[in-house]
Order: sequence, then C-alpha cells, then structure tokens
Amino acid sequence: MQVILVRHAETEWNVKNIIQGHSDSALTLRGERQTSALLAAFAESDYRVECVYASPLGRAWQMGQRLAERFYCSLIAEPALKEQAFGQFEGMTTVALLQNNPDAAEALFTLDAEYCPPGGESLSDASQRMIHFLSSLEKKHHHRTICIVVSRGRSFRACLRH
Repeated sequence: MQVILVRHAETEWNVKNIIQGHSDSALTLRGERQTSALLAAFAESDYRVECVYASPLGRAWQMGQRLAERFYCSLIAEPALKEQAFGQFEGMTTVALLQNNPDAAEALFTLDAEYCPPGGESLSDASQRMIHFLSSLEKKHHHRTICIVVSRGRSFRACLRH
C-alpha cells in the first residue's frame, strides 16, 4: 500500500496560534493558495489514487474534497483521523495557555503522551486511535495508493513513530 499523507492548509487559527483540536477555523487566503498549489502539483504527477480518507474536521475535509475531485475517487470521512482533542484549551491562544496554566502548557508543548487536557484526550489515546485505523487500511488497500488528509501533525507524528 502506498500512502500519500496530506496536512490541511493554513487556517486563521494557525496564524493566530490558537489551539484547534476538534474545533475548526476557516482557511486563510494563503491556505487557499496552498490548496491550489498542491492540486496543481498533483495534476502534473502520475499518481493514481483510489481513495481519499479525511478527518471530518472542516479544515481537513475541504482538502479531502478537493483531492477526491482531482483524483476522481471516493472520499471517506474518518473520525479516527481527527486531531487530538484539547478540551477546555480549544479556542485559547498558546500564549494564554502559557500564562494561565503553565503546567498544562508544559505538558502539551513537551508532548507528554499521557497528559490529558481537561475535557480532552491524551496524545497517547489520539495516537492509538490513528494506529488502529492505519492498521485496518493495509488489509483493505494492499496494492493500492490512497491519500490520507489529517488536521495536524502532532497526533499523526506520534502515530508514525509507532
């Protein structure tokens, strides 16, 4: 199985350093240009993608829709691809988190895999969710090329290290 891994384009909250998690934010103009540039690069490639899996979060889902249109293939919403849930910290700037809750900020920013934000999930739990999903893909798409669109690299990087 070949996997093309794509991260969503830049959002307004990315620019403002606001913690997103399961919350969503609109793409910036730069994010729209990033999406167009990626699609143009794929148009010049010889990739044949059979299926696109995307997080149902808007920022990843939009990219998934555009990629599925480009490759003329199906798009599947996969909740397991959602970013780590940051609970009460979603919608908060990283600066505000550092000021108001320095211990939690340290745990999050040092990638403490077992730390669970209030009302959220640990990095370990989010990674396990993704690992389980990726393991199931090998059986379904053994000799195929698929595209996976994720919301952010944090959980997926931890998953890929597994």
